[in-house]
Amino acid sequence: MLHSRAILLLRLSLGLVFSWFGVLKLFNVSPVLEIIKHALPPMFGESQLFMFLLAFVEILIGIAFLSNRVVKIAALVMIAHLLIATVAVLFTQGFDPRFPVLSLAGEFALKNLVLIAAGCVLIAEKSEKKEDDMRYRF
Repeated sequence: MLHSRAILLLRLSLGLVFSWFGVLKLFNVSPVLEIIKHALPPMFGESQLFMFLLAFVEILIGIAFLSNRVVKIAALVMIAHLLIATVAVLFTQGFDPRFPVLSLAGEFALKNLVLIAAGCVLIAEKSEKKEDDMRYRF
């Protein structure tokens, strides 16, 4: 019972966070816009269409988690999105840790690692549930 509530809380919090991230980008007020613009080639970083599509994908991920629909697919898309963003930031801006202080890019990368881990938990949970459902059918 506690396990299922923890998974529910994780899924709903990820849904809220990604919906919020997307809405901030949609209205061009996200605090990570400068990081994104520096991490991506100029043709993407300055493109309003690219930012709109990025916002749209993040909002869709959030809605999928909140509605408990296609969670596994949304988690896979989220992980891919976060890996690409993290690698792009690390290659263009570096991690540059100076214990105990991290750069803004370093904080961005570490935050993404935590979100990737959360996505892996949701994928594992959905996979286990599907295996259990298959086991009880036969």
